Amino acid sequence: LRSGESPADCSGPLTAIVNAMLADGAQSIIVGCTEAQAAMDELSVSIPVIDPVRALAASLVSVAWDRS
Repeated sequence: LRSGESPADCSGPLTAIVNAMLADGAQSIIVGCTEAQAAMDELSVSIPVIDPVRALAASLVSVAWDRS
């Protein structure tokens, strides 16, 4: 993606990676790159895909609401 490819351009290679992970028994995927999350959003994945940035943001909002 950093080389200028769109998220859709990366769907083939990502699908192959996800399929290999599924074959190895993966139960969820943690996406560790903000660019990769945009590409993962293009795929239909049968297991949970966790975006740590979104998870962190949700936790921060939850903490902020609990303290107000």
